[in-house]
Amino acid sequence: MDRDAAITADDPSYTPAADVIAGNAALQNVTAVTSGQIVYAPDDTYTNESIITYTEILNSIADAFEGAQN
Repeated sequence: MDRDAAITADDPSYTPAADVIAGNAALQNVTAVTSGQIVYAPDDTYTNESIITYTEILNSIADAFEGAQN
C-alpha cells in the first residue's frame, strides 16, 4: 500500500512505491522482486478503505497466485 500515492501524488518529489522497491539495492535479490511477484494495492487504498477496495486487493492477490502456478 502506497500511502503517498493517495495524499502526495501531486507533489513533484513523490516517488511511487513500485519505483522505490525497484530502485532499492537491498531488495534486488529478493525473489518476489526479481520474479515480479509483488502485488500493489490501488493508489487510493489509504484514503478509501471500502469493501470494493479490499475486494480489488484480494482479487489481485488471487490473480497473482494463479499466475504463479503457471
